[in-house]
Amino acid sequence: MAGPCSLLAVASMVMQGILVDYVRRCNAGKRPSRKPKRELDERLALDHPRVGQLLVLEEALTRLMEMDDRQGRIVALMYYGGLTEHETAEALGISARTGKGAWQSARVWLQAQLRSRFV
Repeated sequence: MAGPCSLLAVASMVMQGILVDYVRRCNAGKRPSRKPKRELDERLALDHPRVGQLLVLEEALTRLMEMDDRQGRIVALMYYGGLTEHETAEALGISARTGKGAWQSARVWLQAQLRSRFV
């Protein structure tokens, strides 16, 4: 039987896919749509600057997963799933200390990647 952290892990992966696919579909049109833009949520409108950042984050996360799958999964679980460090470690079956170290390394790498894209 799957524990609550395992279910949250799966849910975070599904949410990641939904958000990224939605943004890509909305940005794929050659011409602006005549339909009014809809919001996924009051805080996340399609014309919001953070929507573009989501695609940049996804590209960086994909590269991170190619280099270190564990770090990539940790970022996805924490960012998309909202899991804590402890919950993420539990979901991945690793120690909290190992998870914390991997999270710190991944965060530093991602910050450098994102900084180079937005500066």
